[in-house]
Amino acid sequence: MYNENNPIFRQPIEAILPAYDNHGDNICHIISTRGTSTTVAMNGRKFMRLWFYFLRMDLTAQGMWSHHILGQRNLNPIVVNEHLVLIPVKIRQAIGSKDGCYGYIRVSSIQSISPGEIVLSSGFKVSHLSSIETIKTKIRHAHLLKYIYKDEFQIQHKIYSNSQWHFDEGEDTDKDKDKGQ
Repeated sequence: MYNENNPIFRQPIEAILPAYDNHGDNICHIISTRGTSTTVAMNGRKFMRLWFYFLRMDLTAQGMWSHHILGQRNLNPIVVNEHLVLIPVKIRQAIGSKDGCYGYIRVSSIQSISPGEIVLSSGFKVSHLSSIETIKTKIRHAHLLKYIYKDEFQIQHKIYSNSQWHFDEGEDTDKDKDKGQ
């Protein structure tokens, strides 16, 4: 499945949706921004791990970062970059334990939300089981994470792209704050 030349990794992703095949096995549908759907024979979590591997990103570190900011462990939005933020949406009822029932939808692709349906910018319609209030909360969390990501990215860029940068003595440090100074 993992091959950087695989066309699934070479198209903008709008949604990753869990489903069952005719035999009851987990599959997932990858929806592109063109509205095309590609089905892969694996659960959504495994696909996301492969996709993040392709992007050279750590999904576990992403989860820890969002947990630190939002204070909740699971079902946090995922920030790939400032233009690609995904929110979790309940797509189906789980049949067995550890059966993924959440899909991930690109926030910037959401055109409208109604009970039971999300319309994406490609025109693709996603059936869902989440409440509208839960989806709106996830969108707010996604915007918060995106803004923090952008700020942290600018700081990291300033530090690591400039060999002349140094820490100013007058700036607060975490050590100074811990000592009460």
